[in-house]
Amino acid sequence: MDYFKLLVDYAVFVLPTAAIAYFIIGIRLYRQHAEKKYRYFSGFMFSAASYALGYFLALNANEESYFLAFRSLAYLGAIFVPAFGILFVISFTGLEKFKGLDLLLLSTSALWWLLYVTNPLHHFVYNKLEMAFAGGFSIASTQKNWGYYLIFLYFLIFLLFSMGILFKKMRTAKLNREKRNYRFLLIIMQMSWLGMLIILMGWDTYYDPAAVTILIISGLMGINEVRNDLFDLSVSRWKKTVTWIEEMALLIEGSAEIVAHNQQAEVLMRHFPDQKKLIELLKAGNESLLLNIDDQKCHLTISHAVFNEQRAFDSYILEDQTKKLKAESALKESEEMHRLLVTQMTQGLVVMEVCVKPSGYDLVCLDVNPRFEAVTGYSKNELLGQSVLKTVKVHYSEIEEMIFMVALTGQQKKAEFFSKRLGKYFDLFFYSPRKNECAIVATDISERKSDEQAILYISYHDYLTGLFNRRYFEEELKRLDQPEFLPVSLIMVDVNGLKLINDSLGHQTGDLLLKMAAEIIAKGCCQGGFTARLGGDEFMLVLPKTNEEQAMEIIEKLRGLSSSKNVENSQVSISFGKGTKIIPNEEILAVYRQAKNDMYQQKLYESSSVKNKTINLVMNMLFEKSNREMRHSERVSQLSTLIGMKMDLSPDRVSQIGLAGLMHDIGKMGIEEWILNKKGSLNEAEYEQMKKHPEIGYRILCASEEFEKIAGFVLEHHERWDGLGYPRHIKGQEISLEARIIGVADAYDAMTCDRSYRIGLLREAAVKEIEAGAGSQFDPEIAAVFLTKVLPELID
Repeated sequence: MDYFKLLVDYAVFVLPTAAIAYFIIGIRLYRQHAEKKYRYFSGFMFSAASYALGYFLALNANEESYFLAFRSLAYLGAIFVPAFGILFVISFTGLEKFKGLDLLLLSTSALWWLLYVTNPLHHFVYNKLEMAFAGGFSIASTQKNWGYYLIFLYFLIFLLFSMGILFKKMRTAKLNREKRNYRFLLIIMQMSWLGMLIILMGWDTYYDPAAVTILIISGLMGINEVRNDLFDLSVSRWKKTVTWIEEMALLIEGSAEIVAHNQQAEVLMRHFPDQKKLIELLKAGNESLLLNIDDQKCHLTISHAVFNEQRAFDSYILEDQTKKLKAESALKESEEMHRLLVTQMTQGLVVMEVCVKPSGYDLVCLDVNPRFEAVTGYSKNELLGQSVLKTVKVHYSEIEEMIFMVALTGQQKKAEFFSKRLGKYFDLFFYSPRKNECAIVATDISERKSDEQAILYISYHDYLTGLFNRRYFEEELKRLDQPEFLPVSLIMVDVNGLKLINDSLGHQTGDLLLKMAAEIIAKGCCQGGFTARLGGDEFMLVLPKTNEEQAMEIIEKLRGLSSSKNVENSQVSISFGKGTKIIPNEEILAVYRQAKNDMYQQKLYESSSVKNKTINLVMNMLFEKSNREMRHSERVSQLSTLIGMKMDLSPDRVSQIGLAGLMHDIGKMGIEEWILNKKGSLNEAEYEQMKKHPEIGYRILCASEEFEKIAGFVLEHHERWDGLGYPRHIKGQEISLEARIIGVADAYDAMTCDRSYRIGLLREAAVKEIEAGAGSQFDPEIAAVFLTKVLPELID
């Protein structure tokens, strides 16, 4: 066989064709892909094409200068083949840790290419070049130097590095397609060892095996990349169809592996780290799957389609029915809740339909709930499907009109309704669930209305007497201040002695007095008028269309009624004052002031005698309550009078001292009777109550001008000379002389009289107590007068 001829044929036909093909493929790959691996592969193809073209041109060079120039082009491709090959393998396998290596490799390749180009100057690559011509082609033989083997080492590094990475990735790859790609690249690279063997054996004197080797490897890699490109194109097309769908989508190549999925299927991929199990479930042909993903049950329906028969792509769409099933369950639950709401609700519900009949409009009952039956007394069987207008005997025209309006217009309405038949108040809410239908929700508000009426009553009535209060008086007075109500008379009423009775007989007696006075005053009210308690002991009668003479007749009538009434043996005393508005432009407040002034003038005449009578009544009631207190008060009065006389006080002053001594314990009327008559000594709390009687007595006596002066003596009769007394803790001359005298008399009588819890002291012992207390408890001068002048006379 003529090998030389085969070589020449190869050079003539294969090299230029391959070079042109590689240039075209490289350009198309570079233009169509932006990823680094495609750019590096394009560089690899350009380098292979440059090598092939340069080698072809060198074969056709007739002169050595041309031959060297074309060989430089071939060297350019040869030197950059390993650089782009290493970069392609790195990017193809996804190794990101070799950042910056592309600049290093390309710079190194450029330097080595310069080493080749400048070889005639230094002969580092080869020492000599011998050209021969055969069949019109140039054949060169070279004597290689160490620079040539440096490039050889560069190729060796490329092969070893690439094979190591590809072998490692082939073992760790999860996808079969990736393993196949890595295996294919690993196998075709083994062809390089044949070319290297020829070079190492020195069989490349006239023939360079690198060109053939690079052409074959790049060609096979190109075919593989085209296959990968078509594969990725199919996957990309599938991804575009499923990117925006809401369902999970997976693409399976044959029965081997999942090659693509959309974002919605991420949760499914995380749930199945072992893809084989998921593929088995999908390939089983089940129409649905029930999975527990992220602690939640997912109901998935499966749809299968063949995406690409030639490549055996199966597309699976998994629709999550969980939300739909939950929605259906929620709907059922909602319907059940709605049913329970309607049946268990505390409001009555009725649904009616407006029907047009030859006789006119009618209302047909569609549904009622149990509460409506309970409230109205009509059963569901009586109403359902029947004419409401015929079934319900009692008709309410306003309610019927509202039902028709809501059913025909769809507008919502509210109304408050009182059923005379049921004796209840209802809050009605009308709405239209469908066209020509009206539903009524009836809420029983009888209790609320009762509470509102009670609150309204409290707002305008006095809680004690039941009469109207000041708020009602002020609002109603404005309403009656109109010409059509003239003449309007106002009668001001005041209960005399209320404070005194409260202080002396207690607030319960005072309340009883107010209630009795209110009953009397209310009898003076005429038609259209009203009676109000303004506060405390003041009342007002407002009498429209009542002149002054008529008002006076009413006052006389009420005065007569009050004179016949008694509270705790005390006659009810009431003062009256009147004012009448006759002229329309007269201010009603001026009439009010006139009635008040008139009442105060009358009160000046009546109040004093009433108070005096009340105080006398209080004293009598105290003495009736406790016989011991009466005898004690009389003795203290007698002793106080004698002390005053021995101190040469004026007769009037002596008389006041005697009266104060008699009334010094009047405040005990405000103390509980069981404390006054207790058998045994008082405890601390009871004693604190008892200590309040000087203040109570003071307030009682201050109510009357006649007793106002002696009220101070009563207040101070338990004060001590050293300031340790009560209630004000005053001392010495700060205490009135009268109170100091009563204090000595009171103490001596208290010591010498028997009590329920002790026997009284003998006179001698009492004298020693008085002597011991002189200067501390008692005024020493008064104590000396009592012991030296008063007590001896009592002994005689």
